[in-house]
Amino acid sequence: MINKKNALGVMLLAWLCAPALHAQNQWTYDFNNGLNPIETGGPALKPLGQPGQIIKEQIPGSDYLSRSIYVFEKNSGLQFNNADTKGFLNKSFTVEIYFKLNELDSWKRVLDFKNRKSDYGTYIYNGKLNFYDFAVSEKAPVRANQYVHYVYSRDHETKTIKMYINGLSKVEFKDPGTEGQARRRPGTEHVPGRPHRR
Repeated sequence: MINKKNALGVMLLAWLCAPALHAQNQWTYDFNNGLNPIETGGPALKPLGQPGQIIKEQIPGSDYLSRSIYVFEKNSGLQFNNADTKGFLNKSFTVEIYFKLNELDSWKRVLDFKNRKSDYGTYIYNGKLNFYDFAVSEKAPVRANQYVHYVYSRDHETKTIKMYINGLSKVEFKDPGTEGQARRRPGTEHVPGRPHRR
């Protein structure tokens, strides 16, 4: 039952793209093809912890349209294999996620670039966007049980990190090191769904 599965209900999980002088890479995960992207040749996402479920959800305001969403089990997530993409998350990139959280009672990890070896990363805490331990949004734009369009962007040259909710800029700061990108040595990197344990 969806209400008992905490964490994230995610649709259009990660629209990953990297600006470049040449062709731009993009992978879209809409869960209509399992954990594979809709584009050919992109890496499949891998469940971490207990596998979640892909279910159909009716689109609000429609009598007959539905979308596929991934429902996470508590303390579980999905992993994007950065090595398969030759270090995609080590350059300039953007991640877009459309999701809702059933509860906002604790730290909810959104993106983890260090494969669970560090607490640094993006979270939702009491409805506020947070890049632990460097920046937090002033207001709480995330509400329980309401979908939000979340965008995370990091510029490789300037180290500027920007986070948006529903098209509005909520957090912007300069990465003090490489906390907002994948490890230097490409490996498997965790993305949405793993709540933070304190």
